[in-house]
Amino acid sequence: MLDKLPESEVKIGFLKIDLAHLLLTAYAVFLLILTFILPPSLLWIGVVIFVLLSSFSYGLSGGMLSFLLGALLLAGSAYTTLNSSRELILDLPGLGILLSLLLFLAAGMGMGVNIIKEQKLRSDALFENTTSAAAMLDRDHRVLDINDEFEETFGYSLEEIRGEDLDDVLERGAAGSVDREKTDAVMAGRRVEFEATRYDRQGRARRFSVRGIPIRVKGQVKGIYAVYDDITERRQRQRQLQLTKFSIDNASLAIFWIKPDGELEFVNDTACKMLGYRRDELLDMRFSEIDVGLKSDEHHERWKQLKQERSRTLESEFETSSGRKYPVEITGHYLRFEETEYEFVYARDISEQREREKKINYLLYHDQLTGLYNQRFFKEEMERLDTPRQLPLSLIMLDVNGLKLINDSYGHSKGDELLQKTAQVMRESVRSEDIIARWGGDEFVILLPSTPRSEARRIYDRIRKRCEDTVNDELPISLGMGIGVKERPEEDMDDILQRADENMYQDKLSESRSVKNRIVSSLLNTLETKSNETEEHAARMAELAREIGQEMELSRVQINRLSMLATLHDIGKATISEHILNKSGLLRAEEWDMIKEHPEKGYRIASATEEFSPVAEEILAHHERWDGCGYPRGLQGEEIPLLARIIAVIDAYDVMVHDRSYSPSLDKKVALEEIRRCAGGQFDPRVVEAFMAVLERNKK
Repeated sequence: MLDKLPESEVKIGFLKIDLAHLLLTAYAVFLLILTFILPPSLLWIGVVIFVLLSSFSYGLSGGMLSFLLGALLLAGSAYTTLNSSRELILDLPGLGILLSLLLFLAAGMGMGVNIIKEQKLRSDALFENTTSAAAMLDRDHRVLDINDEFEETFGYSLEEIRGEDLDDVLERGAAGSVDREKTDAVMAGRRVEFEATRYDRQGRARRFSVRGIPIRVKGQVKGIYAVYDDITERRQRQRQLQLTKFSIDNASLAIFWIKPDGELEFVNDTACKMLGYRRDELLDMRFSEIDVGLKSDEHHERWKQLKQERSRTLESEFETSSGRKYPVEITGHYLRFEETEYEFVYARDISEQREREKKINYLLYHDQLTGLYNQRFFKEEMERLDTPRQLPLSLIMLDVNGLKLINDSYGHSKGDELLQKTAQVMRESVRSEDIIARWGGDEFVILLPSTPRSEARRIYDRIRKRCEDTVNDELPISLGMGIGVKERPEEDMDDILQRADENMYQDKLSESRSVKNRIVSSLLNTLETKSNETEEHAARMAELAREIGQEMELSRVQINRLSMLATLHDIGKATISEHILNKSGLLRAEEWDMIKEHPEKGYRIASATEEFSPVAEEILAHHERWDGCGYPRGLQGEEIPLLARIIAVIDAYDVMVHDRSYSPSLDKKVALEEIRRCAGGQFDPRVVEAFMAVLERNKK
């Protein structure tokens, strides 16, 4: 292998002689000549130098042979000095010295060849038998030779890459200069080792451990061994280990390795963060110091159970470095690693879960709107308390009067507010041991353990009194209430509940009508306050409606309904903001949509009351047009209720002849002309004819 390296040689004829050996031979000849000139004592210095130089070039054995030859030179020099004759050719010792010189030349050359052969054999064996991919490079990093493993690893044959720069071959030229300084270091005689990415013939990247080894021949660096060990799998394993460690440290769970005696062997970063300790602090602690639910003397017993069960999950509490405690779910597994037993534990903070469970349990037994118990809880408690010991067991059933009317007129948010207000009244009226529940919708029920009828009546009266105190509120409370009492063990609680419900219904009949009337009156007052829908406007319309009804020969019942309609037709506007009702400029699209909703709102309000429900349909239709272009349903002609057609004409006329925020009043003649013009389009022609007749008669 080394014969591939360039050497320092001098060619003399057909012989190739190593330059170092030639120089030493010349030096020996020079010493021989000096034997005729210098005294022997001075020649010793030259001999010593000769020995050292030959030892450096050929090693210890070469140096010893040179020493013997040098001794012969010295002996010859001494003999010649003693002998006055200076003729070397005729002198026998001189011939011996010359012979020694020739022997040195031959021996040195042979010895150099042997050394080179030994180095070559040793190099060939290492190069070919190594399990690493290896390449021999010259001083310029060009490929001289590769072994079989290199060819198998990278896919190149020697013929393909001989003389190529190895970096260009294996790095695709992308990093050819990156490792140049490492090459220079090797050429300076140093071994280098590093990791790098190299590419095979197919362009596949792999990670290698690269070693650069200088090749020395006769003490000089002649080239480089580049040795490649594929560490791709090792790096992948290392990365997997790093990823595993990273995953463990950054897991959402606190992870512990615990010894059988309770000492902590390992904790991850999450555990440190959760508990507020440094890792070294935790590793000096026992698990029982952080697990509040585990006493130190209980750990041994728990360890025995774990070995039997192999795995377990339980809930406990952790205590942080600041003393804060929070609930955790702990899962432990028994592990045996390298003859050592461990408990592998991961713990999860379940504070949020506990809070969710509390909320779920709360919602399971509570009404979300009022905060009172719900029907499910009430039934369970009623069954639990249905014992002779709790007799007499009383019930009060309650129903909120006018809730639907409030929802329809003011919106469900106001209805919810009324329910919450009612719940508060009941809380303030009962005892701490009493159980209040929302039975459903607008109904409530109160369970009174160990309470006779007389005491139940006193609680009933307290509730009634507090309701009466709200009569002047924006949302007055009115309740229908009924009492039921179980006094004998054989009585069924469902029957008692039914009895209380019937009593409540009777009370509601007498109370509900007046409450609804008050709500409607309140709405009318609100409307008058917010807009131009004054009491005078309603009165004018009612009078004109009565006269038109008579002109059209309507019945007394129809005329009475027409008067009621004149008063209630715009009641749906009570829930519209004052800003929109009194806006002087043009309404925006969304504002106009809100105005157009008032017939439907008025319909729902009237429908909720027995007294006003007869005109609900007419309220809904009073903005329909004879030609079908009205709202909200686009009714046409006779589809529109007659009373609604009459109110449409009367309302339009009264609005035109009286000032409004959005329109000044018109002269009556102009208004009448407008009514006449719209007959057959906006208004029923027959109603317009009757309307004109009434006004003409009134004028006379």
